[in-house]
Amino acid sequence: MLVSKYSYNDLCNTIIGKIVTFESDCHFFPNFKITGKVLSIKIASNNEYLINVMVNNGKRYDIGSHMHNLSFKINY
Repeated sequence: MLVSKYSYNDLCNTIIGKIVTFESDCHFFPNFKITGKVLSIKIASNNEYLINVMVNNGKRYDIGSHMHNLSFKINY
């Protein structure tokens, strides 16, 4: 599912607290793929969603929704 298809509220209700895999074919990060628990989502000044994810080793990353073709899959 493409992140860009979701409103802020829908995205929050769909993925916060869940283990999610994000993928993108961004030019800056080719073959981008990360899986972790979504802790929060905030809106940056440029209206980009910043999705805060914690991976298995405890590190946290912010994923910007403006990454090219950023998609997600909820892992049950």
